[in-house]
Amino acid sequence: MNDSIKSYATADLLMLLTSAIAGKQSEDQNPSHDELQELVRYAQLPDDVIGPMQEALRAFHEAPANELHLERGRLYSAAQACPPYEAAYVRRDKGALLADIAGFYHAFGLHLDEHVHERPDHIVMELEFLALAFVMLGNAQKDGNSDGMGVCWHSIALFANEHLGEWIESFATVLSATSTDDVHPRIAHAVGVFWEALRERECWSKPSCPGIAPDIQNKSEHDSQWDCVGAQENVCEKEIQS
Repeated sequence: MNDSIKSYATADLLMLLTSAIAGKQSEDQNPSHDELQELVRYAQLPDDVIGPMQEALRAFHEAPANELHLERGRLYSAAQACPPYEAAYVRRDKGALLADIAGFYHAFGLHLDEHVHERPDHIVMELEFLALAFVMLGNAQKDGNSDGMGVCWHSIALFANEHLGEWIESFATVLSATSTDDVHPRIAHAVGVFWEALRERECWSKPSCPGIAPDIQNKSEHDSQWDCVGAQENVCEKEIQS
């Protein structure tokens, strides 16, 4: 199978999950079973990814928009039952963490709009970046650009190992545990199954602190509107690479 098709299909699957997490209901992001099956097979992922994704997307797109909005507000805003930020799950210097993530975005030509009041370590932004990186990898593969392929491969693996892969499964665990509807636990399950399959396909490393979640019992630790609940005290500190 053409490697570029594999990369494009992977990007499409990432964006399907991203849209569900972001609460963006659109027919373009609601594929049929056959279409989803085709994407999964083009992405060279196991068939057991199909069921959880189909169930999550169906539940998400059938849910009333106002109910989804209220639940997302409870989960991700205000007291943040489920913090959507990497800094809430990974014990690293926050300034260095955000700067490193922003460096990835800048290297791929992404610039944060100053009018968008969101941090670069938001789950949606990190997933969208990874999807874009796979699209750029697909373009390089289609053009036979070996240098471009090398840069994309290296950046994708580094970002997955150093950032998104360090916390996405913990995020999914907290999302499932703190949801009060029937939709978000399905999204969480689909995210977990998909990420595990993608990590195995790409041979990415497992998180250095698996299963770590933020302290969702103590909501008084917010430093500001941009800060999330601190990580639990028993997490191991991730060494910052210079």
